[in-house]
Amino acid sequence: MPVPHASSRLFLAVWPDAQALARIVEWRDRQSWPAGVRLTPPEKLHATLHFIGEVQHARIAPLAEGLAGLRFAPGRMLPGQAAIWAGGIAILHAEVDEPLQALHTQVTEVLRRQQLPIDARPWRPHVTVARHAQGAALLGLRPAPDCAVAEFTLCESVGGRYDVLRRYPAEQMRGQV
Repeated sequence: MPVPHASSRLFLAVWPDAQALARIVEWRDRQSWPAGVRLTPPEKLHATLHFIGEVQHARIAPLAEGLAGLRFAPGRMLPGQAAIWAGGIAILHAEVDEPLQALHTQVTEVLRRQQLPIDARPWRPHVTVARHAQGAALLGLRPAPDCAVAEFTLCESVGGRYDVLRRYPAEQMRGQV
């Protein structure tokens, strides 16, 4: 009998709203991609707020509860400038406003208090649109779609799919959910 994994691969994400998602997918589908590219499916297009990595199952509930205590305002992100990162990862850089910057800082503190991994590099908000995209000549997404962000999510990456474990609505959205 297979033994279940003792840990889960976790990340925190913000997702484009429906209108911005449609614009990103339309842009992505118009690009000239090299052979062998793997386009990110629409349901997986997100901006990572924090990549946490492997977390023991016993630590997930306390993490989820710690994040539930955060109070934050809705924010906005503008995905627009395209780039190819090392390893052929095609991304759209996303400019974020002060509420999302503040949310990132608050989440960092929750992770620190719970002694979970924190990336030491500065946060570079982006949406990964493709992998194995070496050599693609990408045009930026202009004008950048103004994407409303009213929540963030705690997600588990399982065998290539992303499962949302919990949603955290912005302060003005609580009570409407």
